[in-house]
Amino acid sequence: MEGFLTKTAQAKSKPISGLETVDESIKRYSGLTDQQGEVMLLMSFIPGERGMMDRAKKAWRRGDSETVWQITQRALHDVPSIAEREITRRNHNWIPKIDNYLQASDKSFVVVGAGHMGGPDGLLALLRQRGYKIEQL
Repeated sequence: MEGFLTKTAQAKSKPISGLETVDESIKRYSGLTDQQGEVMLLMSFIPGERGMMDRAKKAWRRGDSETVWQITQRALHDVPSIAEREITRRNHNWIPKIDNYLQASDKSFVVVGAGHMGGPDGLLALLRQRGYKIEQL
């Protein structure tokens, strides 16, 4: 998906930037404890709860960010430090940048993983707290 969006933006001469820098991404992973690193590695190779990805995909297609968030939370339930690092902290770090995009006169297209949208610390809730009206089309 990222490749498609990048190629489309480039073909239309649209600027591309990130919500976090390469250095920020590296620091997020280099700051892991050995145990957290092992958990991340295992999570990438060991399948989750049976049918979880299918339910998440169906919820995503319906635009049901809360269900996607609940599925993500269940997957990360046993590793709250990873959930904090990968979802919550990043959401809070991204909000000022997204707010700047929304305040600018140019239109922006922001792409994030579906697990970042729902929940009390999700991007949608954080934007609502800043007074933005969220409308799903």
